[in-house]
Amino acid sequence: MNLFNQQKILMAQNQKISNFSPKKISDDIISEENKNDVMDIESEKKHSSQNSFIKNFDKDNEMQKIKFGNDSLNNTDNSLLENYSTANSNVEIEKKKHKIYPKNNIDYSENEDKFDETKSIEICKENKMELVEESETNNEDEYLDEILENLKVEEINNKYKINQNYFNFQNEINNKMRIVLINWLIEVHTKLNFKEETFYTTIYIMDAYLSRKFIQRKKFQLLGVTALYIATKLNEIYIRRIKDYVFITDYAYDEEEIIKMESDICKTLNFNFLIPTSLSFYEILAKKIGLDKNPNQLTFGKFLIQSFLINSKSLNYNYSMISLASCYLVMRVFEIENYKYIISNILNLFSSCNIYNEVLQIFEECFVNICKTIGEMINSNVKSTIKKYSYYNFDQDVKKIITLFNDEM
Repeated sequence: MNLFNQQKILMAQNQKISNFSPKKISDDIISEENKNDVMDIESEKKHSSQNSFIKNFDKDNEMQKIKFGNDSLNNTDNSLLENYSTANSNVEIEKKKHKIYPKNNIDYSENEDKFDETKSIEICKENKMELVEESETNNEDEYLDEILENLKVEEINNKYKINQNYFNFQNEINNKMRIVLINWLIEVHTKLNFKEETFYTTIYIMDAYLSRKFIQRKKFQLLGVTALYIATKLNEIYIRRIKDYVFITDYAYDEEEIIKMESDICKTLNFNFLIPTSLSFYEILAKKIGLDKNPNQLTFGKFLIQSFLINSKSLNYNYSMISLASCYLVMRVFEIENYKYIISNILNLFSSCNIYNEVLQIFEECFVNICKTIGEMINSNVKSTIKKYSYYNFDQDVKKIITLFNDEM
């Protein structure tokens, strides 16, 4: 059963996948944890048996060890009493104290408490000074422009860019199928609690592969789930097994098909998966602008980016431009001052290799398309992104986006 054969099959497939329980997927993981608990219990039993074996020595041997220890202690006490007198030992101890603590000629014997207090205060002052110096030298804001420039260079030099017109030679798939597939990937990504970067890497792998190779309709979902599988290897700490991905597709594909598709993707893209995504650009831009100080502003920008990536119009723009346009809309919605001045400075960084007016025109088209996408998404059946960010109650902010689009048009 494939996702895109017929509309009825498609709706049934989405319902099955949306209702799948992550607990079923994690049964084997829980069993592995139980195995580790059993190993720990067995090891504790072994240690307890060893301890009991050690405690069951013969009484004669224990008495011999105790006698030997007492004899050695008596011998050391006698040697100390014979070699040192009390007067000489006190003099030697005082000399050693003054050699170790000669600062300010403080008599340690008389001012012991006072010496310890002054020493601790001086150490605390030195540590505070070092922390202040490190915070001043390690100021991240000084390097944000340099980080942005480096990310932009990596984006420009990427050999495996996305072809915005790949639907021209993809005869068996279209834009609506891509929307349905990404909507399903968002649901799976959310329910399995993957990192945000995993989703954006998945979208890049899928679009970059479609830009270079023809795919059949029956293997379109296979491409999406395999791209997700590769993205988890790059970004996640705990990797799920291939069986789990077979399960979330409702057994439409087996493990061998996923492995073959993974090999094909790696050869097609030459393992070039780690590129600056729109999330990478957005996080740096949000920190530069100051959106990271307000959780609602920061999250609303992510909501805009993810909503726009579902639309095929996002293929016309670089990830850096999508992130910058989303930052601009956040600043307009939340009425941040001097937003035009801030955006113009960032556009100067992005237009180092192009003419500023051309970049400005692309930027204006991008944020208008984002506004249009938000309006279309509200009236459509694609609600995965809205469900994902429903906790933040962006209803009023979305209305401002729609009114802003109407004013621009």
